[in-house]
Amino acid sequence: MVIEYLVFAIGSGLGGMFRYAISLDPLFRQAHGAIILDTVLVNTIGSFVAGFTASLSTRAVIAETRSFLIGFAGGVTTYSAFSLEALHMLHSGHWFNTLVFVMFSVTAYVASAFAGFVAADHLEAP
Repeated sequence: MVIEYLVFAIGSGLGGMFRYAISLDPLFRQAHGAIILDTVLVNTIGSFVAGFTASLSTRAVIAETRSFLIGFAGGVTTYSAFSLEALHMLHSGHWFNTLVFVMFSVTAYVASAFAGFVAADHLEAP
């Protein structure tokens, strides 16, 4: 059990480092209209990893691998940043851009979690 926690912490740390690296990239950091690309990208990746991990059966993957993937997904996703960016956009009076950002983001995250779930199912298919 201790090993699972350590592997989770490593995954979470690497996910956080990946998220930070994306936030430093000027290509992703700038807002493109109503979409803040770095937040959408990391939350989409995190959602895919979460969906992928959720679909893996316990017999198909060892507990340490599952712990690492869950830690990575948690470390890379930035729903707090998503919330603050949406709030900032609202506070600045950009109602339409906020609506587009939130709708696009949530759609991308749920679709990515579904894609990860389906991808893992295909790996386990006989």
